[in-house]
Amino acid sequence: MNEFLKNLRSSQKDRSQGAGRSSQESYGNQERRAAYDRRSQQKKSTAQVGEDFFKRTEEILVGIHMLLQGMNETMGRLADARERSADVEDRKLALLEAMLPLTLDALKVVAEGWSPAVMSPGNQEKEGGPPEQEREAPVLKKLSGEEKKEIIKKIRSLREQGYTYDQIAEYLENNRVPTFSNKGKWHAQTIHRLCRIP
Repeated sequence: MNEFLKNLRSSQKDRSQGAGRSSQESYGNQERRAAYDRRSQQKKSTAQVGEDFFKRTEEILVGIHMLLQGMNETMGRLADARERSADVEDRKLALLEAMLPLTLDALKVVAEGWSPAVMSPGNQEKEGGPPEQEREAPVLKKLSGEEKKEIIKKIRSLREQGYTYDQIAEYLENNRVPTFSNKGKWHAQTIHRLCRIP
């Protein structure tokens, strides 16, 4: 504690001794500082000033050029991303448009109260009528050998007229010609096999 008081007293003495000085001297000589400032601000020649200006301008222009190139590349990438996004949206729209008829058919099924098993493509008429299970089932009769030969003759004559296998199958279905098993439908593959029989 003693040392603290001694230091406190000695610092007060230093302050009292400095009171006789002028306030200018306490802050240092202004002349010396001003001379230093004048030395640092030496005048440059106009040629050197112009050269510095052009160097700075060139650096700024290079920076602006690089900035504009970067912006151009960024805008290109952004445009590509938006194009890809638009393509994806177009594909989504096409998918939804393709699914719309299926969805409408499913809604009709739900609205009419038919079960999915009854609405399978094999059990539904083209016109959208009631399923075949609700209609009277036709009495199935086996085809005789003569009837089969007549059907094969008709198939061959249609083939000679230039019909394709698909067209012949469609013709037989439209004319309600029964298949040999009395089950299912006529198909191009079946017609092809029958045409190969000698």
